[in-house]
Amino acid sequence: VQAYSINLDFDKKISSKTQIFYGAEALLNVVRSSALRKNIVTGEQSPTNTRYPDNSSWQAYGAYLNLRYKPVNRLTFNAGIRYSHYQIRAEFDTLFFPFPFVTARNKNGALNGGLGLVWQPTGRTRFYSNLSTGFRAPNIDDMGKVFDSQPGTVVVPNPALKPEYAYNAEAGAVKTLGRFLKIDGAVYYTLLTNALARRDFKFNGADSIDYEGEKSRVMAIQNVSSAYVYGLQAGISVMLNKGFSLISKINYQKGEEQSDDSLKWYPKSHVPPLFGRTELNYTRKKLVLCFYAVYH
Repeated sequence: VQAYSINLDFDKKISSKTQIFYGAEALLNVVRSSALRKNIVTGEQSPTNTRYPDNSSWQAYGAYLNLRYKPVNRLTFNAGIRYSHYQIRAEFDTLFFPFPFVTARNKNGALNGGLGLVWQPTGRTRFYSNLSTGFRAPNIDDMGKVFDSQPGTVVVPNPALKPEYAYNAEAGAVKTLGRFLKIDGAVYYTLLTNALARRDFKFNGADSIDYEGEKSRVMAIQNVSSAYVYGLQAGISVMLNKGFSLISKINYQKGEEQSDDSLKWYPKSHVPPLFGRTELNYTRKKLVLCFYAVYH
């Protein structure tokens, strides 16, 4: 993948209480993909179908505006808006795989925004909350990949993909007690619509095809109905005597997605289980030692 990007970012202080940030960006990804089949005994090589459409491209353009307003020292508001537009172009080689199309194009745009509030009643206590929207555009991996994910199953391209949208809410707090103890915690919830997930698919009207000599069930990345993820995280930091400190963090999340046929909810993939990290640190002059455990 060859990746090119350009960013323009500006900020301006309107008054002692108000500041704005704005800018734009452009991204270009060019994807190259080649493949061959090699007999490791004889060394004979022969061409075969590539995992991705060769010489395909993914482009994205965006502009944003963010406002930070601080009416009093202990209160800060943040508000932002962003427009993004993307487009994908993929050229498919029909020599090894009978694609029903030679060129696939996909483009779309989205307007997103966010609101945030930070309240710091004292120098040792801070509360914050955020509401935001977001989206993830399909990429070459989502739209144009061909591969056998497991024996008897083949994933085929789906050029009709749309972006998935996220609606997020988060709230948290940080508290410092004396010079030795700090605790923090947060809860969050994300709702996904048009979520991208792998599902059974039909290729040229057939739910199974012959792929490299084996009858394989057809699947493709598709926009399923909806999904959600919620969770919480908590942490504690203790400064002990003689250069020792103890830090521990724990994270819990749960996610489910809705079946597009039965409307039932079931566990969503790529949502990790309960996990955390606890570490004991020792610092003395130029020496830093860390003993930690990671668990899930």
